[in-house]
Amino acid sequence: MCANGSFSLQVTLFYNQNVLMADDYDNLGQAGPDSNTVTVTYNNPQLAAFGISLSLTSIYAKQGANPGQQISWPVIINGGTAPYALRIDWGDGSHQQLLSEASQGNVTLTHTYQNAGTYTITIEATDKNGETAFLQLVGLANGAKTQLSTTTSPVQTITKTIWWPAVALLPLLLISFWLGQRYELFSLRRRIERSEEQIR
Repeated sequence: MCANGSFSLQVTLFYNQNVLMADDYDNLGQAGPDSNTVTVTYNNPQLAAFGISLSLTSIYAKQGANPGQQISWPVIINGGTAPYALRIDWGDGSHQQLLSEASQGNVTLTHTYQNAGTYTITIEATDKNGETAFLQLVGLANGAKTQLSTTTSPVQTITKTIWWPAVALLPLLLISFWLGQRYELFSLRRRIERSEEQIR
């Protein structure tokens, strides 16, 4: 939480280069401007004897493009023992992408979303020794969300449920109105006849 217009965050640094940026949100969940980007290089010689743990990072937590346009996403593989296997789930129901990388460093992932929406991307990296690292990102496809399912929406179901009984009741209402008018005319004639008989 902000105090006097400032806030602090605790983070865990990966070995080597870390690019840090903070997002802030108000009480309504609306995002403010991104913070300045800070690059921190973390080297700990005491851990060198144990090797470097496998890690996955990216300078972007979220990226977007229009549906049908390709998104390019830089990801950094660090530590572990090469070669590496990458499995990417783009979150849109498409087939998971499988890649093999011979060495650590930068890898550019690409994907094209067909429908507008917000998608959770999960990236899994596994090194030669079976060590695994995960990274979760957010992909945005601009525009209004489209309905992927052809099933009937709740609004359509309610509309149909109300509409058909109304159509069925309409003829009954018209017949009732007509019969009511006939009865009123019949009752009026009877009264007139009785009045005429009393006058005679």
